[in-house]
Amino acid sequence: MCPQLVGDYALRRAESPRGEPVTRMRVSAQHANRFTVGGQDWSGDGVMEGADGHYDWRFHDGRMGRTTVRVGRAGRLHGHVVGSGIDWHYIGERSSGPIRFAPCGPP
Repeated sequence: MCPQLVGDYALRRAESPRGEPVTRMRVSAQHANRFTVGGQDWSGDGVMEGADGHYDWRFHDGRMGRTTVRVGRAGRLHGHVVGSGIDWHYIGERSSGPIRFAPCGPP
């Protein structure tokens, strides 16, 4: 089963899950377990294996890194962002509701 990730997300610091979003991101495309993700000044590509995965990202200014993600039981993303001096944990809530799982289908 693959998480259906396409949508817009508000990312909040894991230690302040009810606080103001730090930033927003969009998963704009998904084919089976692979997806495309981005924000205002960055983009990346990722892969999920069940509820766990990662995406490699690059800011337009050249900074780059990897975020590991897990889809939690409540249907939110739990991410750890690391790279180019950035290191933080987030909870991502999709504006269209919780993430659901469906058969993966062809890539």
